[in-house]
Amino acid sequence: MSLLPSYFGSGTRAVTTAGTQQKLSTTSIQCYEVMITAAPANTGLVYVGDSNTDNTYPALAAGDSMSIPIDDVSKVWVDSATNGEGVDFTYTAPINPSQNISPLNGG
Repeated sequence: MSLLPSYFGSGTRAVTTAGTQQKLSTTSIQCYEVMITAAPANTGLVYVGDSNTDNTYPALAAGDSMSIPIDDVSKVWVDSATNGEGVDFTYTAPINPSQNISPLNGG
């Protein structure tokens, strides 16, 4: 069995109102890891964590990145210090979530 991911996905998440946490994805997406990068145009900090994320959680300045080993993209939340700012993210997954193919079947 291969331990390498067979699918890479990506997305963006902007926080409409600073101080209001938002999930990276509103849909459950199985994954191995999520790489989060603060949008290069951000002027303030973004915070990354769980559903309690606030300005006491790890902060990223524009262009900074962090990697989180986790099993579901929707378990990661972000908040921002400035309205409308956010993150870009990439995740590695065992299968393409839009297909019903396992890596062992050539997915």
